[in-house]
Amino acid sequence: MHPWEHSNHLLLPYRGEAEDLLVLCEQLKLPMMRKLPPELRDAIGSFIGPSPLWRYSTVIQRAASLRLAPTPPTPITRLPLCDIQSWHLYGEPTVCEKPPTDSSHIRITVDSSGIKKISLLAHKGDDEMYKTAPTSSQLFIIEKPAVLGNVIARLQDGYCRLEFPQPALVTFLNWPLVPQAYRDIIQASTKERALSLSQKATKIQPFSRLSFINTATCFGLTFLLHSDRIKAVHAHTSTVPTAYEAFLRLTSGCRESAVWFYLPLPIGEELTAVGGKATEHSNAPEPGGLFIKTKHQGLVQLSKFDNGERSLQLVHCTRRPILIHDATAGQISLFAPVPAATTRMPWTQDSLPLGGEYTTQAPLEGVTAAHAFMDRETNHCGGILLQYQDGKKVSVGQCRLGLDKVQSVRHPVRFCCTTVNHILSVEFTGEETHSHTNKGGANWTCHKMTGRLHFRFNHVNAEVFIVN
Repeated sequence: MHPWEHSNHLLLPYRGEAEDLLVLCEQLKLPMMRKLPPELRDAIGSFIGPSPLWRYSTVIQRAASLRLAPTPPTPITRLPLCDIQSWHLYGEPTVCEKPPTDSSHIRITVDSSGIKKISLLAHKGDDEMYKTAPTSSQLFIIEKPAVLGNVIARLQDGYCRLEFPQPALVTFLNWPLVPQAYRDIIQASTKERALSLSQKATKIQPFSRLSFINTATCFGLTFLLHSDRIKAVHAHTSTVPTAYEAFLRLTSGCRESAVWFYLPLPIGEELTAVGGKATEHSNAPEPGGLFIKTKHQGLVQLSKFDNGERSLQLVHCTRRPILIHDATAGQISLFAPVPAATTRMPWTQDSLPLGGEYTTQAPLEGVTAAHAFMDRETNHCGGILLQYQDGKKVSVGQCRLGLDKVQSVRHPVRFCCTTVNHILSVEFTGEETHSHTNKGGANWTCHKMTGRLHFRFNHVNAEVFIVN
């Protein structure tokens, strides 16, 4: 159910009440799953994640709710949003006995079924506000009643739909924070934007979307870029170890030309600064370019290759901070209730002899494990993840966790590569003496594990070379 006419899907993953795969299968009357060994059952659960069983469960539940809906449908009840004290999906609204105060907030909770809950909240202190945590399966709109004063709630058959007499910018959050907690940080994304004549004619309700990412709870981050803008960020956890579902939630056009950046965050790794290319007349970084500095990996560039001398504007942080992804602007910001120190530093990147839009590099000395990510159909190597003796990890190219197949080698002593018809093939080997004669007759180049591995790539092609 769309919240507004002509609006785009929010594409939230379904999260049912049943967290255990076996319990869910029993609810869906799939008894054969119980006969599988626990290890195999867990492997199946980790592979399919929220789909397709969770989606099948959603369809069954939605069909059941439609069967319970009265025929003909009940009349539509229209109430000003500010007059609703509370409402929940399939329930009846509770109307306010008196007008809301200026310090109160309206909170709208949205999940994969649509608008789930409406609450009028009294003023919350900062300590109570931060007791919650970011979520991947729900979004929230939290505004003062004056901001949503003209919005009408249309209630029918247990569902709610919002009606905007005039289009107004609405911000979706994955963390139920009041606006004053983040609005100074994300000024550009919360400014009122002028609507085009076509938008006004079709009554398109615009919205922005902010995702708060807790880096302390994940072992890595995947940034999905399109046209050098960050379209999605996935935090890898034991519950959601791959970015495949985040990739599927992109539009088809973005998926075809998306570029993946994987930033590993193993135990002991810390983020020390976040920023971008500096602008001449502002302390804010330039849009479209992200740089993250970590304790072990140094300065990591997650943007297109840029020749020449520039300056970087970095905001300092410690340990594992919370990041904010502005999906509308395609930018990353550091969430810090207290303004953090910033540094403007020179940055020079010399021109490299190979063509490509993005560039990454990593040392080859001290590698204890190498993981090559290859396309399942073409075997094209799009990225490499290296693990070192001191426990750090560095990725080069596109390490598409959950999408590509992975070939792993422990304690490699040689790195070999070849390119045939724009297909890059790489091989790590633990043997000094080896042969490539049985591999299609291609001209392989073999290197010792010394020097720095440079990986130049775009969403289609990739090239590698080593600088000693």
